[in-house]
Amino acid sequence: MRLLLTTILFAILFVLGFISYPHFLLKKDLSLDETDPGQRISYGEHNVCSIEIRSKNGNIMLEKKRKNNWQMIQPFSWPVNLFAVQRFFQILGEDPDFSSGDRIILHLRDSTEKVFEGNPEGKATPSLQNLDEMLREGIGFWCQRKIFPFNADTIESLSFTFHEPKQYFSLTRNNGHWNFSQPMEIGADEPSLHEFLQWMTSLEVFPMEEDYFFAQFLGEEKGVAFADHTFHRLPHLTLTVVDEQQRKRNVTYGRFRKKGSGKTVFYGWLNDGGALFPVPWNEVLDHPLRFLSTRSLFPEIKSLTIAHGEQKLFLSCNESGEWSSFQFSQKSQNLRSLENFDVPALLSFFSAVKPLDVIPVGEISDPMPREKISLEINGTSRFEVLEMEEEIYLIPAKKHYAIVIARDFFEKLSSIMRGIWEKVAI
Repeated sequence: MRLLLTTILFAILFVLGFISYPHFLLKKDLSLDETDPGQRISYGEHNVCSIEIRSKNGNIMLEKKRKNNWQMIQPFSWPVNLFAVQRFFQILGEDPDFSSGDRIILHLRDSTEKVFEGNPEGKATPSLQNLDEMLREGIGFWCQRKIFPFNADTIESLSFTFHEPKQYFSLTRNNGHWNFSQPMEIGADEPSLHEFLQWMTSLEVFPMEEDYFFAQFLGEEKGVAFADHTFHRLPHLTLTVVDEQQRKRNVTYGRFRKKGSGKTVFYGWLNDGGALFPVPWNEVLDHPLRFLSTRSLFPEIKSLTIAHGEQKLFLSCNESGEWSSFQFSQKSQNLRSLENFDVPALLSFFSAVKPLDVIPVGEISDPMPREKISLEINGTSRFEVLEMEEEIYLIPAKKHYAIVIARDFFEKLSSIMRGIWEKVAI
């Protein structure tokens, strides 16, 4: 008899457990995993492959990508804020009621759907974080606002690709130190670079559909502002950022002048297409080498040869740190020691030479320089310095680029060399 009662009791418990199990699964499917407080990804998120929100204000479609990343695919392509997705599932599990006429559809991995209908006649829970608030915010709730979602201290490489005219600048961080690797190898001014990275990673934008962008931000009809529909997609600069985890983000910038005001407008888009967004500008984006490189092209000089016309100046430093200087005249074949020459002033002058910009050598349009000298530094590095009508260029030997330097280069050099040679027109 006791065995029979035990068997019946076990059967009753089994049936009750079987009946309540689907409800338990449904509840866990839409709520956070309470067994692990540190885990902020819900069971619902694991089972859902896309989220669809149908609204009279426009439909939104989100799609899960690899590694639990989400992407908005409607009304445009845009990265989704992961915390927004987690908050959505939390809200849906705690308070699935909403009073709007919207519809939420969860597309599950087993090809089924879970549909939530709003009740316009009802009243939602009086909370600022319920579904009503989320639905009112629309795409603003979902969009990742930071266009460079990285910590500035974790960035490992940064590159600037200018599309017209074509130029490329690249910086990399090795062993904690930043250096330019393209178009030339030179150290980075790390305080200035850190300030720029902090500015860049703090930028927040609000993406817009193209038509909305032109109407709201520019206040102009697209057809009036642009004769060519694709004009706004002409790239000016692409900024590429890679962090320690090899996560990569490409942002392309465009610019144009508004009709009437003449004001230059800057805007951007992610390289997978999608929305447009207005962006602030920074002078570093115009001249990365000028603002982010070290203060000198020649930080350590041990020997220096300057050739100017038929004259040469030789400076060298011995192991004791003592400098000697000689002047050689090709015309008289005479080599003489310069006892009172101000070597420190010359070294200080060259150590202050800083790159302002870089252009392809082929873009130097002047047929003949006004002034020209040749440099050989530390016995290996050779350069020519040319004074043209518009700029002064420092051209490394066997390189395809010319470095723009300060316009007063020859004026200051002539002041130091006064009494040794006169300025000679080439």
